[in-house]
Amino acid sequence: MVGDGQAALETAALLGEQGTRVRVPARADRLCRNDVPPLWARPWWRSARSPHGGLGPGWRNR
Repeated sequence: MVGDGQAALETAALLGEQGTRVRVPARADRLCRNDVPPLWARPWWRSARSPHGGLGPGWRNR
């Protein structure tokens, strides 16, 4: 499996579950998926209108 995108990682995981030996080479030092975005320095009114959630800003993500 070549690449570090979501599709490559999911395919590698599925192949690994089936007993296949999988390697995922990537140019990055480590693979980070779904990390919490950094907090922004925003005015309080903008944070109230669109709060910072685990996947990004907005009430839907909260």
